[in-house]
Amino acid sequence: MKPLKNLLDIDRLSYEQRMDIALVLAIVPHLFLQKLPMLLFLLMSFVFILTHRTSTRYQHIATVLGLVAFGISFFDSYNFSDFSRMLFFVSVVNGLLLYAIALQRLKGEYSSYLKISPALLMMLVFFYYTTITMLIYTIFVLFVFVLLAIWEKMEAKLSTLIRTTTMLFMLSLPAVIVLFIVFPRISFKKAEFGFKGELEMRTGHDGKMHLDSNALLVPSERVVMEVMFPKDKIPADNQLYFRGSALYIDQGTLWLPLNMQQIKTPKVTYMHQSVVSYTILLHPHNQYWLYILDIPLLLPDRSKLNYDFITINDKKIEEIHRYEATSALSYQFNFDMGYPKEALWVNRTQNPQMALEMKRLKAQNVSDEAKANAIMELFASQNLAYTLHPKPLDLNRSIDSFVFEQKEGYCVHFASAFAKSARMAGIPSRIVTGFKASRKNMVENYLIVKEKDAHAWVELYLQNKGWVRFEPTQTAARILDTVDNLEGSMSQNSIFKEINMQFMYIKYLINNWILDYNRSKQRQIWQEILQDTVFLIKILASIALITLFSIALFLMLQRQKCTDRALCTIKLLLKRLQRFGYRKAPHETMQSFLERVDTDIKVPNLQEISRLYHSIKYSNHQEPLELFQKQIDATLMQLKSLSQPTQ
Repeated sequence: MKPLKNLLDIDRLSYEQRMDIALVLAIVPHLFLQKLPMLLFLLMSFVFILTHRTSTRYQHIATVLGLVAFGISFFDSYNFSDFSRMLFFVSVVNGLLLYAIALQRLKGEYSSYLKISPALLMMLVFFYYTTITMLIYTIFVLFVFVLLAIWEKMEAKLSTLIRTTTMLFMLSLPAVIVLFIVFPRISFKKAEFGFKGELEMRTGHDGKMHLDSNALLVPSERVVMEVMFPKDKIPADNQLYFRGSALYIDQGTLWLPLNMQQIKTPKVTYMHQSVVSYTILLHPHNQYWLYILDIPLLLPDRSKLNYDFITINDKKIEEIHRYEATSALSYQFNFDMGYPKEALWVNRTQNPQMALEMKRLKAQNVSDEAKANAIMELFASQNLAYTLHPKPLDLNRSIDSFVFEQKEGYCVHFASAFAKSARMAGIPSRIVTGFKASRKNMVENYLIVKEKDAHAWVELYLQNKGWVRFEPTQTAARILDTVDNLEGSMSQNSIFKEINMQFMYIKYLINNWILDYNRSKQRQIWQEILQDTVFLIKILASIALITLFSIALFLMLQRQKCTDRALCTIKLLLKRLQRFGYRKAPHETMQSFLERVDTDIKVPNLQEISRLYHSIKYSNHQEPLELFQKQIDATLMQLKSLSQPTQ
């Protein structure tokens, strides 16, 4: 604690020290954006400055090496076709700014350009980062900038400057909020600008489906995506199917997609009442597809829909990606859209028992829909169990082994067995993988989708209906364990889970309404203000509450904490004496001041008050503070009986 106290007691920094602090804080975020040559140049400049090697010779060395480092970094990352892109322009400005700052600092010249460079660097930071961590860091840096600016105008302890800066921040908070709403952040989405965010890859599935140890389901609490729905149109649990990939090719223990990019996407029939628009914040999964609720109607920018209604992005999702989509939750595919021949391929010899059952079913000469329902009934009659730890299957005859023998599995086993059985009965089938979310992971209209929600279901091509979704997993008669059971006691703790969901909800709101606040969201707010009087009242009330909170915190911080007991106790007496025209001069001691007052107006107890004051403040054998307070109270009462104070 002593080093911290010594730090807070610092009362002076040179101008050069203050500038260096500001420069270092502003440069730190840019270090993660630079290529190795520029990092080496900055490191070299830093060493030169620390070792005071700032002569003309070293300045020339830095000038040449800096140009080389910038050139290598520039040509390593871009080509001349990128000149039209905002990212290229900002990156060049960023590199040149760092280069110029390093040279200016080596010269030891604190020009006006160098003075504004920390602010320019911090503005450039938000061209690259849209994370809460960077938001917090930027607020901290802005706080330090203000503190350093105040320090230049007044000499005071660091602790006093921190208090003063905090007070200014609190008073400015309402104005900052209003200005933020009125002047939203510029959006670079249409400028092919890629924001830098979290680069950690998330995995739910890889667009394939395995039946062996590389199975689809990942029993993890890690978040895959965050979804915000309209408050008046939250889908039911049985509608929360986020479509990821469609699989046709059966390789025994592996299902693969079919490349049908060249086939035109068919149309669907849907109920207009079931249409919902929503926003998704997708965490990186290093694949091309975007997860969208069945069935997509309006797609995000730079994406397209393939034959299987899978939404394909133009780039892999390697950064946090925010997009808006519109889906129809109640729909029907056109029945005349056709299907690829692969949707009927099946090896009947591998599973003779199921092949025999399907042969009997085909002999009944019923419709495909009746056959599909009969297969569901067959699965339900086998007393199948849902478990994430099934008994090992004979993968050479996976259907017979799962349905008639082991009778244990999870969604991939149910989906694979059902799809193959349908093909044996003459019904085209495909497996769809993605995520089946649940409203139990929802706060208000905010939904969290986790890796453990990875799921596989089946679509069958039925006569006069087209592709229809089936959920073979629902035929399980027993549930031996759940995904939640695998997460340990922490996930079972409902209080912890609720706190975590609330935290995620707050984080999403910050991302959505602060980091991603743009002109479009501003128009949305103004439109709601003009149309909804209640919303306008809420906005005004919120601003009023924030203003009151800021003023209250300002007043609380304004009250200086008393560290000198003797001085704080006598302060009221000094204020009363000021009303009589007696003000203690800065150079005057307390003893000489009280003697001067006593000589003029003969106030009782002043000599005793002076003795007690010095005893409490300086003596090792201090007088009781209560006695000191009692003497002051008595003197204050005597002062009331004197003549009117001096005007």
